[in-house]
Amino acid sequence: MRIRSGTRIIVDSAVNGRFSAVAAGDFDTDKDERYPVTTLETVKNIVRTWSPGERIPCMRGISRITVIETGH
Repeated sequence: MRIRSGTRIIVDSAVNGRFSAVAAGDFDTDKDERYPVTTLETVKNIVRTWSPGERIPCMRGISRITVIETGH
């Protein structure tokens, strides 16, 4: 699935849980290994905490993306 920069998404991550985010760049979930996303909420895992507005690592096979609102 092709995701455009600015698209609001929900990320279901095996590592970081479920969180709201925005695509920080264009990517294709079928072709790209890493997805550039910025979290819209605080995300915590065992090792680290990300604040809203920070880039958070998302990868194919570990993170599932659901589109909420498409980017411009």
